[in-house]
Amino acid sequence: MTMAPDDLARNLGVAGKERFVYSKRDGLWRTPVDVGARVYKGITLGHHAGVPVFAPIDGFLHGIARDGTIAPKGVKLVEIGPRGRAAAWTGPDERGLAIAEATAIGVRAAAQRPFEAPGVSEGYSEAGYVS
Repeated sequence: MTMAPDDLARNLGVAGKERFVYSKRDGLWRTPVDVGARVYKGITLGHHAGVPVFAPIDGFLHGIARDGTIAPKGVKLVEIGPRGRAAAWTGPDERGLAIAEATAIGVRAAAQRPFEAPGVSEGYSEAGYVS
């Protein structure tokens, strides 16, 4: 069972929730910017429902909603990493590890169940011909 979101932004370098931009209304998201781009506080990252959306901090784009997406109110449009390109990755955080562990448990459980080929039933051979 999935836990409810805690609405707590994990810190990345010196920034927490201020590195995210959420939509303030329903509407079409338009942006010319791609993941990995260097951005500066205050530059226009795109337009949502015709309203400009600005970078809240300096950094590099870690994530941005795809251009042309219909984004409802309250969804994450932008994630900015404040640490720069030279930042060293030290491994997954607690949340990422929990997701990876749950996935591994599911894969192992599925591997232990007997395999039944889809579409093969009585009266048919594996080639699909009537036996």
